[in-house]
Amino acid sequence: MTLPIRWKIALSSLVAITVGLLAAGWLALQSIERLELTRLEETLMSRTALAGVPLQRLMDSDSPSFSASQLQMMVKTISGHALARVTVIKPDGLVLADSDTADEAVARLDNHLTRPEVAQALADGRGTNIRLSATTGKRMFYLALPIRSSDERLLGIVRLALPMTALDARIRDFEHALGVAFGIALAIAAILSIFLSRGLTRPL
Repeated sequence: MTLPIRWKIALSSLVAITVGLLAAGWLALQSIERLELTRLEETLMSRTALAGVPLQRLMDSDSPSFSASQLQMMVKTISGHALARVTVIKPDGLVLADSDTADEAVARLDNHLTRPEVAQALADGRGTNIRLSATTGKRMFYLALPIRSSDERLLGIVRLALPMTALDARIRDFEHALGVAFGIALAIAAILSIFLSRGLTRPL
């Protein structure tokens, strides 16, 4: 059965509008995600840089020697202020302290030398990564920076991590709002396409 020309025009217009709306929605979603990730990275960068200051003072060889318990206590204090997970890692990848790990369990943590953000921080002076944490089971945003002594010797790596929960929730809310807007726009477009096709085909 051949469709009347009126419906052919209406469907063609509707398909074109649908494709345009989908493309615009996808681009808007990508833009929002990039913006949110940039904001999160800037926040984490400033907190990580601040966290490195007291850690550098404690770990510098010119300072009195420090114990593992002192370092663990410090990272938990910093974590409370930064509202983020704090990890201190030796240049060889051994974890010295972690705010989300019990004191007695820190020594049993995996070597972190091959963690993407740690390897990147050692190579480039700054490292980031988003992945599921093997320790917490949550999707996390990691940012790592070197800790250097007053004479620029590498003392270790400080890494802060924030859960992606809040960002993911905001993205889901935006997707829902975008879906509702898309549905409304599509319904309006369908009505307008029908009326437009009638107007175009009436003379025929």
